[in-house]
Amino acid sequence: MRRKNSTAVIEQNDKGVSAAGEVVLFGAIATILLTGGLLWGGYTLITFLWRESVALFGRGFVVGAMWVVPSSFAMLGFYALAGRVAIWLETHNATSRQANLQAQFVQPNEAGLLPVNQRFIETTEGSAAALQLAIASQRAKWTVADVPHSLTYAPKYNNRQDIQGGEQAAPQLTVTPQNFWQLYSGGALPDNGFLMGYSLETNEAVNADWSKLYSALIGGQSGSGKSTLIRSILAQSALQGGRFLVLDPHFGAGEESLGASLQPLRHLMLADVASDEKQMLDSIAYIRDIGQRRLTGRDSDRTPVILVVDETTALLQRSTAADALTDALGEISQETRKVGVYGLCIGQNFSAEVMPTTVRNSFVSFISCRARRDVARVMTSDN
Repeated sequence: MRRKNSTAVIEQNDKGVSAAGEVVLFGAIATILLTGGLLWGGYTLITFLWRESVALFGRGFVVGAMWVVPSSFAMLGFYALAGRVAIWLETHNATSRQANLQAQFVQPNEAGLLPVNQRFIETTEGSAAALQLAIASQRAKWTVADVPHSLTYAPKYNNRQDIQGGEQAAPQLTVTPQNFWQLYSGGALPDNGFLMGYSLETNEAVNADWSKLYSALIGGQSGSGKSTLIRSILAQSALQGGRFLVLDPHFGAGEESLGASLQPLRHLMLADVASDEKQMLDSIAYIRDIGQRRLTGRDSDRTPVILVVDETTALLQRSTAADALTDALGEISQETRKVGVYGLCIGQNFSAEVMPTTVRNSFVSFISCRARRDVARVMTSDN
């Protein structure tokens, strides 16, 4: 018995085209007509605009505009891209310099000298630098004994007899002094703080963190080690990402000035060392602006920024920047220290006649190097 084959019947029109085919054909025709209409309309609009523009402005102007407008957009895109590239390069360079500062410590040789390019040694500047290094290396070998009872001639000295009884020898440090490289390579420098020295009583390291040094006065007589101490603090802060603004009225005096000795850290300075009145006022205004921007939330950066002021005593007494400096120090010690803006001031005397008592007492730390007893008492008390 044969099976019946079922066959689907597709309706066709009189021309043999199915219903589905009619839909596809209609869609294709509609698409062609719509595309043609758009092209014709666009052509008509462009022709109209061209004709009217030529009639209104002239053919030369219209042709020039057709080149200028696309070129302007291209230039804007180029400048936007160039700006992003410049920002990336600056960020990359800053990161590289910071990494080099932390990683470029090279072990000195037996004489304490670091390797130097031979071509630099052959230049005039290199020869002078080599001579200075040789002299410094030789001086480092000289032995200078501590003399606790050394006598200094002072015609106006007034013996106040502050100490009663027999003389007592000054305590001597038994820890062998180390240079910065030895401290760094030996792991003696704290990761988030500063090595200030060693205790004469226990010979243990005396460390201070940012909370104790965010605003500090460093006082003492000339040659008592203030600049050496500040250089050590700034070098350690550089290893922790610190940036600096330096006021040094004696910057032009030569290599002995604080500003000159900090030139190896110049790439971490927000501006060149300020030595005259205008530069100091500009630097003071700059760091105050940084603090205010951070306090108001316009700047979320909390990178430590340190205002370093050398010869603070002289600046507060004789400089036209005295008022601005006093206001800036007050803001740092009371407000902007909370957002990473700090101040380190170096001077010989911070009495009330030199620095207002309210400003002086707002500083969190007082570091007294060798000084007269009455001066040291003033710097560390309410007198």
